[in-house]
Amino acid sequence: MTIASIIRICPAAVLLAIAGPSEGRAEPLSVEGAAAAYVTREGFERTDPGRLDADMARLLGESDSMVGKDVDISPIERALLLVDLEEKPLSRLRYVLRYGQQTIDDVDVSFIDVARYNLGPVLRLDAIEAYGAENVAGAKVFGVGPHVEWRFVTQPTAKLAALVLSASRREISNGEAAARNCLPRTCLSLDTFDDLAEWTEPQPLAEMPQTAYPATTSSGVGDEITQEIAPAAQALELAIAAKIAAPKDGGFLWTIPGRAAPPSPDPYVVVVIDRNLGQETMSDAVLGIAKLDKDRDQRWVRLSAGVFDALPVQSIFRATGSLTKR
Repeated sequence: MTIASIIRICPAAVLLAIAGPSEGRAEPLSVEGAAAAYVTREGFERTDPGRLDADMARLLGESDSMVGKDVDISPIERALLLVDLEEKPLSRLRYVLRYGQQTIDDVDVSFIDVARYNLGPVLRLDAIEAYGAENVAGAKVFGVGPHVEWRFVTQPTAKLAALVLSASRREISNGEAAARNCLPRTCLSLDTFDDLAEWTEPQPLAEMPQTAYPATTSSGVGDEITQEIAPAAQALELAIAAKIAAPKDGGFLWTIPGRAAPPSPDPYVVVVIDRNLGQETMSDAVLGIAKLDKDRDQRWVRLSAGVFDALPVQSIFRATGSLTKR
């Protein structure tokens, strides 16, 4: 499967609400040069793509055919899967994925930045303020681990929708995490998406898509372990709801919007996933697409999801315009 791209003019100004810091306009670069420039930003340490491929293969298991199980796993899904494969499992998290795409030497190259924030300590402090330290579980129950940021550069091939060309990782300090913008909240804020847009009435989702990777994951510790929907599967469901992914030939074809000019890896698609910030094992996720032409504003889809009695319960919401505090 290959990734089809819909190329439209996309003025840089309309990307600001979704994009992180600009990567600038490096030119001219080869695919290899652009990949290296993206993953070697200050503070990032490069990771061997071969090791990531091996870890992904262990997750998916052997294929019964000549076609690998990961043939149609998109760059966005692959990035989320790899972050959770490479990092310590934690249950109270915020993911912020920013996606950009640039055509270089006739190749559609994807640039993905994934920040994963551990909100366990913040939630524990909030609980201590509300109920007193003597009534709140220890730090391990809430989750102990760093905030991290990963970068991936991928390209489609005849056998894969997203071959990892380069990857890197860094840790984010508490101070930086608290000051960062996570659309439009700070990245350690406990505010929900509820008041950030005029969401439509929720519509239920009937079925989970069939994925090559496990669509559910374990959450919690000790006797509190439960099942929840994996971030990669949520991103796929959001993409289907946003009409940038659709079933095809037993898999999924992503048609991630692109832009013709100016050439840049700056992001214009964002996925934010909040996992287990409340009392129940639930996640709340949004996918946003920047304004790609003068006739269409930013658009957002939101997925509220949980697994109850082994059955997924999910609802989709929609909104247009920038996410803002109301």
